[in-house]
Amino acid sequence: MAEVVVVQPYVPSYRVPFFEGVSARLESYGHSLAVVAGSPSRQQGLRGDAVSAFRWLNTRKTRVLTFRGHSVRHVGARQIWKNADAVVVELASGSLDAHVASIAHARRPLLVWGHVSNYVDRGNLLDRWLETRLMRRSDIVFAYTQGGKRAAVERGIPAQRVVALTNTVDTEAEVAGLESVAGASTEVGDSTLPTFAYIGGLDEDKRVDFLADVLDELWTCAPHIRFEVGGRGADEWRLRAAAERGQVTLHGHVGIDQKIRIAAKSWALVNPGRVGLIAVESFALRLPLITTDFPFHAPEFEYLAPGEDSLVVPGSAAEFARALAELSADPSRVNALRAAAAAKADQFTMEAMVQRFVGGILSVL
Repeated sequence: MAEVVVVQPYVPSYRVPFFEGVSARLESYGHSLAVVAGSPSRQQGLRGDAVSAFRWLNTRKTRVLTFRGHSVRHVGARQIWKNADAVVVELASGSLDAHVASIAHARRPLLVWGHVSNYVDRGNLLDRWLETRLMRRSDIVFAYTQGGKRAAVERGIPAQRVVALTNTVDTEAEVAGLESVAGASTEVGDSTLPTFAYIGGLDEDKRVDFLADVLDELWTCAPHIRFEVGGRGADEWRLRAAAERGQVTLHGHVGIDQKIRIAAKSWALVNPGRVGLIAVESFALRLPLITTDFPFHAPEFEYLAPGEDSLVVPGSAAEFARALAELSADPSRVNALRAAAAAKADQFTMEAMVQRFVGGILSVL
């Protein structure tokens, strides 16, 4: 029996089905999983999605050291993984746990997982060197997407050591639940009140300030358009003015049932900032995603086909508002986008991601 330890900065609720699946699959082979996770950062904590009570989860307090603008975080997982048969760490230059594990690599297989490429920031030469060093010392590199796998190979990592996980979230309940909602349809009609949804964290990465400006513009040119917002975060306050005038309904942190109810009455999803796993949820909820040409989208942005199942609107808040107003006046276009999004609902399954992850682990045990 082998013990596999995964070290995480923290575990958000959307990762629970993944780790539950990995734990169950490893157990079917006679192995065990332990996840060592730190505490969320202040911004992450305001989202209200951190979890702590699972049999495979060991939570610890994260320590953060900052030197000349560069932060290093330390979960202190060595005491747990020092006797493990394999350890999986995040591919992050600022993770001290990852670097400590790479030094002890000769004693046990090391696996890393992450974006690989600089999707969500510009990065720098030091970060790139440190992350490339981590990949070269590892037995397996788990890249979130095919784009990440290509980036790893370009940095000299042999392709046979790189696994593209096709990062996803568990959407089975959302797909099934939406199909059972009375009145839910894949189409909108001319008489339906145009309603857009926002689901996710309300913080700087998601450009909530931009969304607030869009709402102000729409209040002038298309005040009949409504928004349903599910999520919490440091920038939630920016939407309160729109909520007070009845333009926006703020639901706070939403679970699956609330997401389904929001989706059932919405025309599309709106996310002007970083697009990541919300791309997968847009398919499951049968809602096209409307976003911007933001330069720091996460790897899962690759799953979208702009113009077919989503829209990417360049320019200012006024131009984004105008695009939403035009879309609200064109139900046939909305329905075409919705149909294309719904067609991808079963393409990014949790079962397949778990299988790829466990397969990589088993290959080095």
